Amino acid sequence: MKARPSTPYRKPIGERRAVSVTSLDDAASTDDKPKTQGKKAKTRGTSAKTRDTSAKTQGKKAKASRTSAPAAQREPVVSFAQWASRRRHRRRLIVGWIAALAVVVVAVAAVAYLTPVLAVDRVTVTGTSIISSGSVRKTVDEQVSGIPLPRVSDHDVAQAVLDKYPVAKSVDVGKSLPRTVTVTVTERQPVAATGSPGDYKLIDGDGVTVTTASTPPKGIPVLDIDVSTAGAGAIRAALSAMDALPEHIAKKVESVSATSSSGVEFTLRSGLKIRWGDGHNGKLKAKVLGMLMKTDARYINVSVPKEPTTK
Repeated sequence: MKARPSTPYRKPIGERRAVSVTSLDDAASTDDKPKTQGKKAKTRGTSAKTRDTSAKTQGKKAKASRTSAPAAQREPVVSFAQWASRRRHRRRLIVGWIAALAVVVVAVAAVAYLTPVLAVDRVTVTGTSIISSGSVRKTVDEQVSGIPLPRVSDHDVAQAVLDKYPVAKSVDVGKSLPRTVTVTVTERQPVAATGSPGDYKLIDGDGVTVTTASTPPKGIPVLDIDVSTAGAGAIRAALSAMDALPEHIAKKVESVSATSSSGVEFTLRSGLKIRWGDGHNGKLKAKVLGMLMKTDARYINVSVPKEPTTK
C-alpha cells in the first residue's frame, strides 16, 4: 500500500481573503499618507498665496483711493483768467465794504459834531471841600452848555476853573456818553500860616492863600514871611528847614522868618536865634546845630555848615 504524499497546510479561503484584504488596506493606507500630506501642504501654500494676493490688491485699492479721488469730487481746473477775474471781484467787494464803512463813520461823526443830539446837559463836580462845588458847576456850565460832547475841550474847561479858583491846584475833565461832563478838582492844602493873631492866612507850599483863620490849625507852623516880597521860594525853603530840624529842637521854635529863599531864620522860645540859610544840606546843618547848641551861644549861623559861626 502506497503511502500518500504529504500536502502542505493551507488556510481556509475565507481567512486568506481576510488577511489579504487587511494587508491591502494597510498597504493602501500606507501609500496614501504621503499623497495626503502633500495635498495638504499644497493647499496651505495656495491659501497663503491667495492671502498675499488679496492683501496686495487691497493695498493697491487703498493707495488708489488716497492718491486719486473720483472725478465728481475733484476740483475743476481753473484757468489764470478765471482766477484773476475772481480775485478782482473779491477786491471790489472789499473796497465796497470799506467805502460803506467810511460813509457810516463820517455820517456818525457829522451827527455828533454838528447836531445837538449829544449836546452837554449834565455836569458833575467832585473833589471839592474848600471851594463850593455848585460854583464850579456853574462855571463849567457856562463853558459847555449846548455844545456837542465831542466838541468840548478838556483843556479849556480845566483852565476856566483854575483861573477862577486859585485854590484849585489841578483839574481833570472827563466825558461820558451821552451828554455828561465830569470835573475832578484837586485843591491846594495849607502847610503854613502867615499874619497875626485873629487874621492868619493859611498858605500852601507855593505861597498861595488857601483859606483864612483866626488861629492856625494844629500842626501848621506860623511863618513871619511876606510872600509878596520874599517870594514863594522863601516859603518852600522855610518848610524844608522845618522838616530838617531834629524833633527836640523843632518843639522849641517860636517863629520862622525869611527875607528870601536863602535867608531862613529860626527864633527859639529861649531867645536863641538860628541862621539857617537856604533849604539845602539840611541833615548836615541839623547835626552841626545840635553840637553848637551845647554852648552858651545866643546866635548860631549854620548857613554854611562846614564853616559855622556863633555869637
